[in-house]
Amino acid sequence: GFDNGITEIVVAVPGANAWRHEWAREFYRRNVVLWPDADKAGAGLRDSIIKSLAGIARTIEVANIAAQHGKAAA
Repeated sequence: GFDNGITEIVVAVPGANAWRHEWAREFYRRNVVLWPDADKAGAGLRDSIIKSLAGIARTIEVANIAAQHGKAAA
């Protein structure tokens, strides 16, 4: 895996079906916060990533900021 001592990494997944399980190893023992779009496709992407990172990431949280404002994230 890649480890340069940086504790925060931001990854944008370009599309609801773009996540690849082989990326999961890069999140080994990291705290992960997901910020999916607040729509059906975003929920599917969220679920795919959570399943992929289970047992790999230290923690997985989901930010629900868009839902708090009643709209999908741009």
